[in-house]
Amino acid sequence: MVGAAGTAVSLADLKSVEHQVQQALPRARDATVVVSGGGSGVIVTPDGYVLCAEHVVGRPGRRALLTLDDGRHVAAETLGSTRFADAGMLKIIEPGEWPFAPMAENGSSVAGDWCFVLGHSSGYDAARGPVVRVGRVIVKGRNVIQTDCQLIGGDSGGPLFNLAGEVIGINSRIADELDENYHAPVEAVQRFWEPLLAGETIPRQDGRGGGWLGIRTSTHPDGLLIDSVAPGSAAAQASLEPGWIILRVDDYAVGSPDELGIAVGAHAPGEEVTLRYRQAEAERSVKVELGERPRRRRPRGP
Repeated sequence: MVGAAGTAVSLADLKSVEHQVQQALPRARDATVVVSGGGSGVIVTPDGYVLCAEHVVGRPGRRALLTLDDGRHVAAETLGSTRFADAGMLKIIEPGEWPFAPMAENGSSVAGDWCFVLGHSSGYDAARGPVVRVGRVIVKGRNVIQTDCQLIGGDSGGPLFNLAGEVIGINSRIADELDENYHAPVEAVQRFWEPLLAGETIPRQDGRGGGWLGIRTSTHPDGLLIDSVAPGSAAAQASLEPGWIILRVDDYAVGSPDELGIAVGAHAPGEEVTLRYRQAEAERSVKVELGERPRRRRPRGP
């Protein structure tokens, strides 16, 4: 058996991974659903709580139609979501006991783990079923997981599993590169389980998606161009300057402001990240201790 962070070095190792995926797949497929309006989801409790991506779930209190693996259609209602991790929740409102996949324990997944992802790519197809892709966890952060399990349209909100068939993440953002696919870790949902049940929307700062760099950027062919640096910010203290091009944050390649937000949001305030950047044709690295995102001041009364 290939262990959590083990490296496959033989055909026997790969066959072991294949066997474990095949063993976990029937239950994982039964729990994976199509969410009306586009996207996928996963039932994680027998009474019908469903995890999905925040950008698929949308606002709380609206009706949704789910399609199960066997083709049945069931009604659901959207509940809360976590904007900092792009995860959301729905509840099946029809009576019944539903097929489900259990959530993994907090902290049980780490970089190097084998994993597999499911999603109803391009919508429900009874003959095909959800598409399976096997890969590895590349980076595990507080609010994001990066894998090389390739995602395509329709996968958003679908589940990321460990080899035991436990949900370790929710498909979030799809990148152009094979190894730059992002998922919300299940821990980001478990930390706010009760508020999500109550239909609350957890903003970025409350989720400690929290670490703040303090720069404005725009896209550049090689990465992200720093347009401005906020005075007193973590970036200013690290002497970052406009005109520099950010290439990577730790092991994340960043090509858009959203990807930079995900990479930084994987760390809490006070944690340190390593920025790889280009300045005057030379590539350099700098360590930056992230700050706290400043809260907007509410205007006082008249």
